[in-house]
Amino acid sequence: MIRLAGKVAIRYSYTYNWSLEAAVNLKPLRWVGSSRSDLKSFPRAVRLEIGRALYAAQAGVTDPAAKALKGFGGRSVLEIVARGRGDTWRAVYTVRFDDAI
Repeated sequence: MIRLAGKVAIRYSYTYNWSLEAAVNLKPLRWVGSSRSDLKSFPRAVRLEIGRALYAAQAGVTDPAAKALKGFGGRSVLEIVARGRGDTWRAVYTVRFDDAI
């Protein structure tokens, strides 16, 4: 547990249990428009959290930080929500395609 200015922040961690075979057969990421350069402008801690969630998606696993984006019908479009520097940062990806994320 971490204390920040009298408030209690609970820090959590999690691990993934997938096989080495899943890590070797990662789906490639396909970046659209300026999305990659936009992500690079995020704070480092946020980039790491979003990167971890995207890596999980590439391996076929849904990260706990990724939630279904409403209005897109089901769980084919997901949103990663990360907090950093007092702000909330978001990234959106789709698992709708068989060959890429």
